Amino acid sequence: VVDEERMINEPEFAFEEYPNTLLIETIAPDDMTEAEEIVVGKPKELDKKYTETLAIISPYYLYTGTPPFGYGTQASKVAETVLRAYSFNLKKKNRVLQVGPYEIERLQWEKEDGKFPHHETHGNFVPAELRLMVESFLKRHHAQVDDCAEKTIKEALEKNSDVLTAGRQTHCPFRSQSVTAASAYKYFFDYLTENTGLTGLTCLEWIRAICLTLENETLSHVSLEEKWAEKVKYNRVTKQRVKVHTRTTRRVKTTTKGKENVRKVALHYYTQFASYLKHKERAKKDRRAIASATMGLRMFLRIIEQFHLHLAKVIPGSTISIGGEEKKAKITNNLANDSLNHEVADTTTQGTEDATKWNECLSPGSFALMHRLLFEDSIRAKLGLPRSNEYGRLFSRVAVTGNFMMAIKSIQIGQGTQIRDQEHYSRLEWRDEHIPYMNDQTKEWYQKVSPLMTPDRQYVRASPGMLMGMLNAGSTTLGLLAANHRMNGDTMKVVTLRSSDDSMSLYLASSPHLNRRCIEMNRQNLSLIAINLSTSKTILMKKGIGEYTSWYIDEKFISQYGVETSAIRPQGKNPADDFYSIAKGTASSLQTLTVNPLGASVRLRLGIAGVRRLWRIKREIGKREGVSDKVLLLSDGGKSPWTCMNSHLEETSLREHHAESECERNYLLRVRNPENPFSEEPTPEVAFSKEMGTLVMEITETPRTVFHFTKRSNRTFGGPNQQEQAIEERSYGELLDIIRSVDPTTTIEYPKSGTNIADHLIALLETESIGIGLDEEESEMLQKAINKLKGIEDDDQVDSLDDDWDNL
Repeated sequence: VVDEERMINEPEFAFEEYPNTLLIETIAPDDMTEAEEIVVGKPKELDKKYTETLAIISPYYLYTGTPPFGYGTQASKVAETVLRAYSFNLKKKNRVLQVGPYEIERLQWEKEDGKFPHHETHGNFVPAELRLMVESFLKRHHAQVDDCAEKTIKEALEKNSDVLTAGRQTHCPFRSQSVTAASAYKYFFDYLTENTGLTGLTCLEWIRAICLTLENETLSHVSLEEKWAEKVKYNRVTKQRVKVHTRTTRRVKTTTKGKENVRKVALHYYTQFASYLKHKERAKKDRRAIASATMGLRMFLRIIEQFHLHLAKVIPGSTISIGGEEKKAKITNNLANDSLNHEVADTTTQGTEDATKWNECLSPGSFALMHRLLFEDSIRAKLGLPRSNEYGRLFSRVAVTGNFMMAIKSIQIGQGTQIRDQEHYSRLEWRDEHIPYMNDQTKEWYQKVSPLMTPDRQYVRASPGMLMGMLNAGSTTLGLLAANHRMNGDTMKVVTLRSSDDSMSLYLASSPHLNRRCIEMNRQNLSLIAINLSTSKTILMKKGIGEYTSWYIDEKFISQYGVETSAIRPQGKNPADDFYSIAKGTASSLQTLTVNPLGASVRLRLGIAGVRRLWRIKREIGKREGVSDKVLLLSDGGKSPWTCMNSHLEETSLREHHAESECERNYLLRVRNPENPFSEEPTPEVAFSKEMGTLVMEITETPRTVFHFTKRSNRTFGGPNQQEQAIEERSYGELLDIIRSVDPTTTIEYPKSGTNIADHLIALLETESIGIGLDEEESEMLQKAINKLKGIEDDDQVDSLDDDWDNL
């Protein structure tokens, strides 16, 4: 009889303790006594050259686990970030600027405010100093600024506004909830079309339509209406019927009249932000709130970011728009610039910098001033520079308008917290009458944020700060303006690398004393534009040692850690496509020098292991009788056929190379049978052939196998609105097929004009029919197609149109 209790309390195997070599070699002191060595378990054995290097940090990165998932309401986190942003305005007087119904936080520091708070965390900036920084920047880069503005505006003129559908979840102001980007775009497009009459909007026309709605006397829009109803509900516990009050929300069509009322409603729609708890947060115990703009403001933000991303590629110091070997080369070239104006620097320090409360401290006002001054003709005339062109002036107006909207923004506070007693549970509402039900912690922040809430108690006014993820590229340019401000280049200089809030600087000076002064001057220069370098987290080392965007440098690049490897995450289509996408992605990375052969091998292993886990594919040797491991497909439990040298090749073709017996060849024929019931038939696609110089019909080169199965969609269309949406989506799909069959060029390039698509198709059909000998039946069919495109449904309409024409 087995004594189960003894087995639980007394383990069968007692493992001997083994000392942690990593900790001993990196943390234990060099001069350990014998007693300490006994406690530690072993003496230090490795040479210092192996342990005194930043490369040893690799084993400390524990990024292998799943990131924590945020749950619960985001209200406290939203209140925390908003209140923090307001608290960083250290002005004592004239803190608020009233613009119509909006209270905008004034963050510009003035003489009457006293001494500038360089040694406190603040969100204030000095406009006069920012102006000098912009002037210095323009002297060096005015040509690049103008070129990038022209490129950005030309793209906005040509590109269709549906680029906004590229995102995932987006805030819909008409539903006060987060919806898919495509749905949010459609609702907003319908709203703009109804109120302006404009259709087929490009990016810049989208901006124009938004501005036109602000001049309307009436505004048609969808609003939410709450209704309370009394219902009788059966209580299973007491077996009684009780009356309960339920609240329902429905969408109603509303018309707002009067220009002032229209502007107030429209701007509220354009400047709302949804709030979420940030998931996938690494190395953080507490959650943070993140934000998502509406389709109104999102276009402004996109155009501003496009300009700064273009600019980042052509100015020194910015790496936000590049990656891989290109980024590495730019970092190396910037750090090699280690001389003053006329001599080599005597003292050099390298700083790995950390900016405190980056998002809460940056001001929409400082961005607006930067975008205004970069294209100000009076400044350019003073500096003897060419005037800005029409593209630059137009971009400046778009950017400043977008920055103004950021200054009057409001953010969704989120659901109330759950409350309960012995019998019931409910949710708080963010109203003063619910204060007695709040705990002390919730009550403390609610009473502070309550004056900032909108009348519907759904949003919080958040004038200062940028919220998380807003204008990352723009803030990079803003941060680079401060480099070398008011410094004498003969005695000191700063070389800065910046990617949003992450920066690394090289401080050069002709003496140790001036080097210390250079470091402090750079800190104060950044402070003048509300960038607060942390004195405790900023690390100053000798030249050649630092960390930048998780790239560690010890004289040379030694490691890159902390990078989220989304490229090796399975797509989730089907096992065969997921395996092939991993291999194809690895081959592309090798071709662009993003990874080396060793990195490619690791990426292949991790990616394939991830796909196996997702689809629960067990590795089985000898699974099929007569089929060797080299021929068995990955999706069927086989080994990987790919290495870093052949990952560009298709799997079954590689397997066929190893097939030796008739049984193995038959196995491949069976799994690649195009008539199998599991996979879809390959659909031909129109593509442009460089070899033939024309459009050709192509079929996917990857052979379909039984493992390229199709998944049944779990999407349901339950409600009446969803059923209408399904019919609408099907109609759009059929419409696209018709357009592409008449004009095949639309498969490779979007139309770039506002021409009505029906008129375009009519012109194409009439042009194509010239010179073709159509018989009477074919001509009649063509005419019917043209009449349908014109909106003529039957012959009676055609006859009436002919009569009208004859009577003219």
